[in-house]
Amino acid sequence: MASPLVAGLAGLVIDKFPNYTPLQIVEQIRVNADNIDAINPTKVNLLGSGRVNAYKTVTNANSKSVRITSSKFVETSNPDGLLMRGEEVAINISFANYLNPLASFSADLSTTSSEVTITNSHFSGSSYGTLEEFNNNKEPFKFLINENSADDREILFKLTYTDGSYSDFQLISVNINPTYITQVGKNIAITITSKGNFGFNDYPNNLSGDGFSFMQGGNLLFESGLMYGISSTRLVNSVRGANADLQDNDFSPIHNTQLIIPGATSDVDGYSVFNDDKVGTTKLGIETTVNSYSFSDEGNDSYIILKYMFKNNSGVDYSNFYSGIFFDWDIDETTYDGNITKYDLQNNFGYVQHASVEQPFIGMAQLTNASNNFYGIANDGLDGGIGIYDGYTDASKWLTLTNGLNKTNAGPNDISCVISAGPFNIKADSTLIVAFSINAASNLEALQSSVINSRIKYNSLITDILENNNQLPTVFSLEQNYPNPFNPSTTIKYSIPSIKTSLLGGVGGGFVTLKIYDILGCELATLVNEYQKSGNYEVNFDATQLTSGVYFYRLQSGSFVDSKKMILIK
Repeated sequence: MASPLVAGLAGLVIDKFPNYTPLQIVEQIRVNADNIDAINPTKVNLLGSGRVNAYKTVTNANSKSVRITSSKFVETSNPDGLLMRGEEVAINISFANYLNPLASFSADLSTTSSEVTITNSHFSGSSYGTLEEFNNNKEPFKFLINENSADDREILFKLTYTDGSYSDFQLISVNINPTYITQVGKNIAITITSKGNFGFNDYPNNLSGDGFSFMQGGNLLFESGLMYGISSTRLVNSVRGANADLQDNDFSPIHNTQLIIPGATSDVDGYSVFNDDKVGTTKLGIETTVNSYSFSDEGNDSYIILKYMFKNNSGVDYSNFYSGIFFDWDIDETTYDGNITKYDLQNNFGYVQHASVEQPFIGMAQLTNASNNFYGIANDGLDGGIGIYDGYTDASKWLTLTNGLNKTNAGPNDISCVISAGPFNIKADSTLIVAFSINAASNLEALQSSVINSRIKYNSLITDILENNNQLPTVFSLEQNYPNPFNPSTTIKYSIPSIKTSLLGGVGGGFVTLKIYDILGCELATLVNEYQKSGNYEVNFDATQLTSGVYFYRLQSGSFVDSKKMILIK
């Protein structure tokens, strides 16, 4: 009954206020509704504006209504698009005044969350005419993300509006400390988490993330994640387990996923680090660094490269190590039981297509110099292989990682597949690199070209690293700023060394922070907060806003920490 009642009232509003736009009709009904929070105390602020009141709606010619037309959350320093603990965030909001003119509009920001501290809660507007748009960009709301705030938290804010007797509110929300982010290339996009998954961070609900898409189309991926191990009883992964409704959450984030745009290696570089501590006593003691690369130039714009660096911190040598990625593709979400997966023996990659519906082709290739393994899964298990509807056990995972090329087809069906490499030997304290590419194209021929290009690109990246290796620094260093004393700017130089690996001899870099502190240890500025390749760097620090005195700058990358003193004299 609600819909016809409101529709009938909209007809009355049109008759009473014939010059109103559709949005003005909506707002006339909304602002004249009766608040019913008092009789629904457990749903305060969650019932819209309440219950429609036809009499007030058609008789109140003095109604006022302000609504948000857009909102943007921007860090006041280090604007990388990730709202992380310790950062102050400005909220820039655009408003529209839909009904009668405003004489002295103001808005106040509040929240019940203990994860953030509001530092500017008030915006004082002025008089605004009917249908006039305005914003708070000169006086943005601000809040600080508390240092003890949790990962992946949605913060709900309430904006309360007043203008004379007019009072109204709106709710806005934002996610802080995200452990996942979507890497967008020219033609593809994929969400990368900090715990080894791709596509989504909240299996099986799949609401936290954007999945995988091609050419700005719909999502094509239901679940994906990393798997590695040395046996069926020593296997680590981040995909569905023996209970199909739950993922094996074996990875513990060390550094949450971050994007560097433009990247040092590609147009968009991704970076994250995690270990397998969550496994407990059967863990392998592997620390995994994930580098992701996407490109925008023609021929390289439809794939993403995933480079895994597996560092063996266990203290023992491992043999028979396999690593791979599990994918549950839904190429067409309404007819996903028509998907087919195959292996291209000539070009050495697995791919997925739809049997009848015109949809993109998806390809998965192993890029490193290792044995290829690919296993095609009919999810119901009715083709003689394993099934995963009733769970995906470690024994089944080990089979799909290590079965070579003995089960490379599945479908038409609801399908999954595993692309993997191995076996490898990893000595204690050494690092193994394994790389894959995920490709998309409109047909198989174009997909084959994309896979070939991804291998060429990956090999060129490795070549670049090797050619430049002799020029890379071999130790961390933080130099004394110059000039010192200074006024008002100075230069800070530092070096990030190469990391020895079993495959390359020298490669790497790491996540680097360079911060400024006062003599009491209060943080004043962040000059660097990103993943950086091995090399020599220099950063300019402008202290125009500071007073004369002694300050400190501190460089940290992994376990390396160094600080030096500098003097500002004005």
